[in-house]
Amino acid sequence: VSNKTINAFECDGKIECSDFSDECSRNCTNQPAFCGRLESFGPSKELLSCNSSNVINGSAGLARGSLTFTSAEVCNGKWLSCEPRINEEEQGCVGRFYCDNSTSIDSSRVCDGYHDCYNGQDETNCSTLFQCENRSNLSVPLNFLLDGRNDCPDGSDECPKFLDLKPDSSRFEMVKNPGVKIWIWVLGLFGIIGNGSVFVYTARRLLKEISTKGNVVSKSNKFLVLNLNLADGLMSIYFLFLAVKSAEFSGHYCLVDLQWRTGFPCTFMGSVALLAGEASLFTIVAMTSKRLYVVYYPIASRELRVRWLALAMFFVWAISITLAALPFALPSVFVEGYWMRTKLQSEPIVRTRHFNTFIRNVILISEPQNSSHLLQPGLNKVAYLSKYHPRFPILGEFGFYSENTLCVPHFFIPTNDNGWFYPTVIVAVNFLAFVFVSIAYYQIYRKATGTRVRSTASANKKSMQRRVTKLVVTNFATWLPIFVASFTPTLYFERIRSIFIATAVVLFPINSLSNPLLFSDLFEKI
Repeated sequence: VSNKTINAFECDGKIECSDFSDECSRNCTNQPAFCGRLESFGPSKELLSCNSSNVINGSAGLARGSLTFTSAEVCNGKWLSCEPRINEEEQGCVGRFYCDNSTSIDSSRVCDGYHDCYNGQDETNCSTLFQCENRSNLSVPLNFLLDGRNDCPDGSDECPKFLDLKPDSSRFEMVKNPGVKIWIWVLGLFGIIGNGSVFVYTARRLLKEISTKGNVVSKSNKFLVLNLNLADGLMSIYFLFLAVKSAEFSGHYCLVDLQWRTGFPCTFMGSVALLAGEASLFTIVAMTSKRLYVVYYPIASRELRVRWLALAMFFVWAISITLAALPFALPSVFVEGYWMRTKLQSEPIVRTRHFNTFIRNVILISEPQNSSHLLQPGLNKVAYLSKYHPRFPILGEFGFYSENTLCVPHFFIPTNDNGWFYPTVIVAVNFLAFVFVSIAYYQIYRKATGTRVRSTASANKKSMQRRVTKLVVTNFATWLPIFVASFTPTLYFERIRSIFIATAVVLFPINSLSNPLLFSDLFEKI
């Protein structure tokens, strides 16, 4: 036995001294269980022996005899061939992890990304690692998830199972609910057919009345209906586009999710949805205002000119387009985060509120001597990152239309996110518009019921009242959940997100399907 002196770490659970003095001294409160058996081996601790039948005995091969071993073979995860077995040799070892089959590994090998236990038990409950689905050989750090690279052999780190928990999409489907997927097709196809039919029918009648110099009130009604059909038709086009994209991405959506949501098609169609919703609502406000004017001033309304309504609709479309395009024009206000392929964090999206910290980490790693210039005011950190650190490219931006797979306007934004005031203003304006429409139609109904008319006119009045009731109800069903959810305190934000799909897909487009039925007699005639 060598008398060489070595330096060892005391009381760390790893026996390094041949006489066990680094782990079995009085200084160690946690001692390997084998320390309690040392006295039974006699005064010498550097070479221990036990009985064994697996000992080479000259030419006779394996025979029963005395097996000698040293401290290096205690608590190393392998049982000696001692008979009877010395339990303390591999049990009660400090700094060891015990697998189900009674073998043990060094604790430093737990959650290191590799399976050291036969069943991978040492990698199953690791909060800092993602377990590859095939469980063949390894786990990967959480910051490897969704970074655009297959770090697991089966690529499961790019399509992890927790994506199936999202309310709108799954690993394989852009719209995971089959009923919702069918409903989107219905919205797109029937909306285009309904609004297209009414548009053609109304346009032909309007042209006929213009050529015959028909009633100005009737012409103005048809002009407004055409604008309403155009707005609702845009909403139908939006849903049909979503249906086509959902079919295109079916079976592999997780591989294109980030690219889709940060890409131009998603952002553009989201703006189309907002444009259509706002134009539809503001057109209804214009129609309501015109009807209210006609009811209260029936004689003066005969002098109403379509060109004045055309000017009003010009402002309606201008305001709607501005609202939809503003998130494009002010990216510094509406960008919520950046899609980046980086191992410096546990998710592929660097939120805007964390971007300064991310930049500092990049500089501290790449050029710590230049970290002071980050404090300079007016520094464009996005341009700086792209120019001086191309290893961290920004692949896309998350904004007002990128928070969900359907690209619909993000009405439910907590106050700590960029641009939170914008959807709040939009919803508030829409709420006031809804209140105006409801009050105005109530006044129209009171005015109409308080006037004595012929029986034919009375029948027309009842028909109008039925349409008005349906109009108010459909607008109420569409916007009330959005109003309530948007004005709910941030404390309930996660609960609000759970109703987002119902609001966006089922309620939001109700008007695009119902308005053609409410504002035209085409379907009644059919």
